Amino acid sequence: MNMNMKDCAVLFATPLTRLFNLCIQTGQFPYTWKKARICPVHKDGDISDVSNYRPISILCNFSKIFEMVIYGKIYHQVLPKISLSQHGFVKGRSTLTNLVQFTQYALSVLDKGGQLDVIYFDFRRAFDRIDHYILLYKLQMFGFDSNLVKLFESYLLGRTQYVSYEGFNSFSYPVRSGVPQGSNLGPLLFLLFMNDLPDIVKNKILLYADDVKLFREVKDQDDSHSLQNDVSKFMLWSENNRLSLSLDKCRYIAYSNKKYPVVTNYFLSNVSIKRDVVIKDLGVIFDVKLQFAEHYRYIAGKASKITGFIIRNSKSFNTECVKKLYFCYARSLLDYCSTVWSPIDQCHKMSSEKIQRRLLKYLAFKSDNIYPPRKFPENRLLERFSIPALEIRRNILAVSFLYKVVNGYIDTPEILEVIKFRVPQLQLRSTDTFYLPTARTKLLKKSPIYLMCSTFNKYGKSCDIFYDSQRCIRSIICLKSMANFQ
Repeated sequence: MNMNMKDCAVLFATPLTRLFNLCIQTGQFPYTWKKARICPVHKDGDISDVSNYRPISILCNFSKIFEMVIYGKIYHQVLPKISLSQHGFVKGRSTLTNLVQFTQYALSVLDKGGQLDVIYFDFRRAFDRIDHYILLYKLQMFGFDSNLVKLFESYLLGRTQYVSYEGFNSFSYPVRSGVPQGSNLGPLLFLLFMNDLPDIVKNKILLYADDVKLFREVKDQDDSHSLQNDVSKFMLWSENNRLSLSLDKCRYIAYSNKKYPVVTNYFLSNVSIKRDVVIKDLGVIFDVKLQFAEHYRYIAGKASKITGFIIRNSKSFNTECVKKLYFCYARSLLDYCSTVWSPIDQCHKMSSEKIQRRLLKYLAFKSDNIYPPRKFPENRLLERFSIPALEIRRNILAVSFLYKVVNGYIDTPEILEVIKFRVPQLQLRSTDTFYLPTARTKLLKKSPIYLMCSTFNKYGKSCDIFYDSQRCIRSIICLKSMANFQ
């Protein structure tokens, strides 16, 4: 059903209200709403391998509206019970908060000359393998009313689906496990299923849905043994909850600048976890020294290819259309989680600015039918086409993140407790808002919290982070950064 439900809201309001109330009272989910059309979406890897596709469920519109109603009623009740280690599908948390929290801790360990061992776990199709009866038991443990649990039981059991691909449909077949991907309730039910995982380990753990990393500062073999004990507990939890781990995809990295780091072999079910020196975590490439050099090369190369593709195929487009394509497909790569990996070395800054400079010259060519001369001031092109430099963009994004943390729009207490306000003293002339810790090495100076606080101290002296609006602060940071950039 593809009709616009908003256009028919008045028509459907009364019958749907009666139907929804009846579903809640009887604890029964309509059978016809349980049938889903599966559209496979390629993730990565070999396109001929079916395991490299994500099954997205296309559900009945009425079903999704009902799920939104239920979601709105239970989300705020279960939110206080959702682990602070979980950053997926929770308002005020994201891949960025997950990576900022991890990177800040990791860089603080390395700044002290320490070593951080991290185990990255990979579940095999976790969303599709959720055991319905274990999930229903956990919902009871959350304190859900028996009628509501009965409704969820009816929602989960007896589902069917068929695959639709390039105009061909498969036969319908029963769904015996998992939560529907593409539904409104599916992600929340998945969070509730995974919620007890952080409680079984003693060391630090961070999750984004089913992406899990377990880590500990390692000073000696005792620390390694503690981490191995948690790895064993993690494996036992997975077995008890009938979730499978892709043992060949689980990885271990020892982040350190030591000449002789503590070398440990970690095991999952007697299988040694492969040790890597580079790993892609939630879209950002980390290396053992946390230099992000590999990530800089990756995003610069990919953004350059996309920008070149846009230039080659937009000869009939106007400049505004070209700008939107660049913002959507190329600049978004250079912006993603930049608060985590923001470069402080000039060579890395320039590698991304070159990509944007290429686009600016093309925009000038489209407008004037001639390319600007060599060494033409880049600032004039930036101003002409109203495109801020990428370094200025990173400053704005960093301060925006800081604003959201301080004002409670981001729900991550561990990040907030690292931010220190400078207490004014009469004998000091400093007008800085935030206190910056003494850095032993350059590593701490490139940490997310240090960068965002130092950026605000430098460009936001006239701002009140509690009183001024985010839009006002962003404008001031942009203007001050532009003056400094010029």
